[in-house]
Amino acid sequence: MTDRLQNIVDNLPLLADFGFASVLLAVPAEGALRVVASHRSTTAVAPMVADLNGTLLDAEVEGEAYAAFAAGEAIVAKSPRERERVSFVPQAHPVFENGKMSNAAPIAVIIRHIALAASENPGRMEAEFSAMATTITRELCIRPLLTIDGQYFSTTRCPGDGILRVDDTGTVVYPSPNAVAIMRRAGFDQRVRTSPVSALPGGGFAVTPVLGIHAALTRETEVLGRVLSYRSIGLGTSAVVFVEDVTETRRQEAELAGRDDIIKEIRAQVQQLSDQLETRKALDRAKAILMERGLSEAQAFSRLQKSAMNHRKSLKEISDAIILSDEMQ
Repeated sequence: MTDRLQNIVDNLPLLADFGFASVLLAVPAEGALRVVASHRSTTAVAPMVADLNGTLLDAEVEGEAYAAFAAGEAIVAKSPRERERVSFVPQAHPVFENGKMSNAAPIAVIIRHIALAASENPGRMEAEFSAMATTITRELCIRPLLTIDGQYFSTTRCPGDGILRVDDTGTVVYPSPNAVAIMRRAGFDQRVRTSPVSALPGGGFAVTPVLGIHAALTRETEVLGRVLSYRSIGLGTSAVVFVEDVTETRRQEAELAGRDDIIKEIRAQVQQLSDQLETRKALDRAKAILMERGLSEAQAFSRLQKSAMNHRKSLKEISDAIILSDEMQ
């Protein structure tokens, strides 16, 4: 699989959970379309798709996928479908290698089975999330998600994420309830919606650099004792921002790191004591061998010391040599 397609595969969990859908990626094979990856939403009841991996799509069942691939245009089903007693609305989006050009043929197709419950009567949050998922899907169809320094970017939707949608002027046009709560904990007491994203805690550092461009950025910032983790996706005329309060996580990591340091220190002390014990055993045995040859304990110890100094060896190494020599006699 090419890096281009792998970038889509890595972001399928985001498209599925963010868009309340089961999502498949299919590529041309044997005159048909073969499913090479899929992910089922964990945020809504969506049809199972895992059993389709590696199979050729039935043109009668997934007509939108074949129509989108042939036409080079996104196709939305005119009416809902049902699978495993789950109602959903199929969408298909053609994927291009290097942007959509007049003479370019698609290289793959992204199929979204959007849960009907989330698309038929959505609340404000569901409607916003679904629209942002569609925008990211379209972005992935035209170009890979790359970081500012050109590395492939992927992310998922975490349970504690706050979501922000930012327009082309840098204004927050939608903050999820989680995002508002996170901003409040970080000391921002103004209205989040309609505020410049640069005014939010860490916004100028973690979001502003991707405004107006097609690039993503992952950054952490500390504000008033709160650690905020940002994953910002610049989409040219807008940006989608995931922000998570990771203060407690970082505190626990610091505690564990401190414990690890203590454990390492204890292990080093234990090893040092063990080495000292082994040295003492070897020294006592070497002295005993020399004393059997007529030396006193003080003379035996003195000889071992002098030998260690003369040969630039440790007492342990000299003692081991004497013991080995005695055993070979």
